[in-house]
Amino acid sequence: MIIGISGRIGSGKNTVAAIINQLTNNMFVEKSFASKLKECAAIITGIPRKDMESIDIKNGLISEDWGELTVRKFLQLFGTEVGRSINPNIWVNALFNEYDVKPPSHISSIPLLPPVHIGDVLSKYKKTKFRCGCGNTFTSTLWAVENGHTKSCGCLQPVAAGNYSRTHGDSYKRLYSIYKNMKTRCYNEHSPSYEKYGDKGITICNEWLLSYSNFKQWALTNGYNDDLTIDRVDNNGNYEPDNCRWILFEDQSLNKLVYRSNKLGVRGVSISPNNRYVAQIQYKGKKIFLGYFDTVEEASTAYEAKREELFVVKGHNKNWVITDVRFSGEVDAIKSRGGIMIRLTRNSDVISEHTSETALDHYAWFDYGITNNNTTIDELIQIVKNILIIEHIITKD
Repeated sequence: MIIGISGRIGSGKNTVAAIINQLTNNMFVEKSFASKLKECAAIITGIPRKDMESIDIKNGLISEDWGELTVRKFLQLFGTEVGRSINPNIWVNALFNEYDVKPPSHISSIPLLPPVHIGDVLSKYKKTKFRCGCGNTFTSTLWAVENGHTKSCGCLQPVAAGNYSRTHGDSYKRLYSIYKNMKTRCYNEHSPSYEKYGDKGITICNEWLLSYSNFKQWALTNGYNDDLTIDRVDNNGNYEPDNCRWILFEDQSLNKLVYRSNKLGVRGVSISPNNRYVAQIQYKGKKIFLGYFDTVEEASTAYEAKREELFVVKGHNKNWVITDVRFSGEVDAIKSRGGIMIRLTRNSDVISEHTSETALDHYAWFDYGITNNNTTIDELIQIVKNILIIEHIITKD
């Protein structure tokens, strides 16, 4: 789920993003199109990237070498006049490269054609010429190629070395311990945990088994931190990107199985005192009530849908709130991925007529509009809460 927030300077975009995370127990990752722009600007101007978030820094001059140019003005000019003149969606593409990221592939999935014999054959065991799938020519014996001992001119060796020999430097880090323990549970018959994992046929996909670097890349692009534990969405499935997620330990224990105390035998569903079916789910240490239902099928459908939304990993963290939507192409990118748009308007002393501030002033395709003039924080929270309820992101109290 993506929520885009648009509005001029001082309209309260970051405040609304903070409220969204407060109401959803930090379900969303905050992103901005300007983040990639600021990374580039930091390199060019020499101003540390973290300082680009300071209002004082933004409003100040870059340096004497840059004349009267402020950091904010530089960002506007570089982002719009320079960047968008190259490609109108340059910052959209840069940001959504993270959202649309595909899991890294390992050596066996490299689309390389087998070597083709192009030389004379005097004997299977004498060297002759071959053309590699990459286009280069090399010499080898027909026997070695036919039996798979020689698969290329040598172009696959750097990839293989990268997958199997590179020192990752994480030997004493928690993430590597998780990786080692995962392998132990699945493949070490002497491990106390083997009975519940490897002995039941649970394995690790080759992409991770052959490369800690691949596992680490997946982990870091899917929200890993030291407070979380790895969990399989399908408790009978394998360790692989489409079946794994990072959750709090208590979520792992409470959402896995149907407990003996559950008389229905349906995960996440129980019977209320008035004989209606109740669906609820555990997330970030709290129970989320999903509603009362007339049939067990309806309650189970609601539970599984929420579980899919919260936990199923599709190669990326899919809950984003983007706080600086300024152009129609950015709106289109969000909506094309099933997101919604919120437009904030507010009377402000800060007036800018730069294109990055005015481009969406008369845009008509916002899903929700919030007028944030003299609005108290409690009123703003209630407005945002109503939007989240309408979108079925949270439930009514």
